Amino acid sequence: MQIYCPICGRGYAQKLKDTWLVVCDTCHHLVKGSGLEPDQLMMPDDWSNIQVGTTGLYKSQNFTIMGRIRLQMKNDFRNLWCAQYGQEIMWIGQSLESIGFFKPPFAPYPHNFDQIRAGVNIEFSEQIKLKCELVEKCIEIRYEGELSPFPFPMGNFNLIQASNAAGNTVLVFHQNENSIQFLWGEVMLVYGVTFNNTKTWSQWETK
Repeated sequence: MQIYCPICGRGYAQKLKDTWLVVCDTCHHLVKGSGLEPDQLMMPDDWSNIQVGTTGLYKSQNFTIMGRIRLQMKNDFRNLWCAQYGQEIMWIGQSLESIGFFKPPFAPYPHNFDQIRAGVNIEFSEQIKLKCELVEKCIEIRYEGELSPFPFPMGNFNLIQASNAAGNTVLVFHQNENSIQFLWGEVMLVYGVTFNNTKTWSQWETK
């Protein structure tokens, strides 16, 4: 489906099966979607060499980065990249040291949420336990590109990150006791992942 920016007229062909938001990369206005503030559509530069259009391979299947959600915390930020993965959607969580691949969609958190804090274990089953590494409040959120639905578009949530030695990882988005969503996936070191069509910075070596 072809859509056009109402400000500059640039055309976009929607590629995701459940497109929720499209931000014009020319004039930074909404092409599709509503309810966001103008400053949420302005993406600051950061250290990431991933960009919209970056490609890669995960579990023998190609993916293409379509959009980004940038979560600003008090002392740090996280990039959550939306990728087309075959006919499905995959979210890629990026921090300084690791990359998380999350194939299932956002889903209601099914476990007890009480007393989750950094350093404690989260039990997902009798066999799977993850150590909570991060609990931080998202104080600002920004968007670019084409994105699948995100359950907390205005921010105002706590982000919980946990993982284990087996490579399991989870991102939990906690707004209140009735609004808790999570993504389940696999985590690996950034040096174990190869991306193509990346942004070139002087401090990065890109392949």
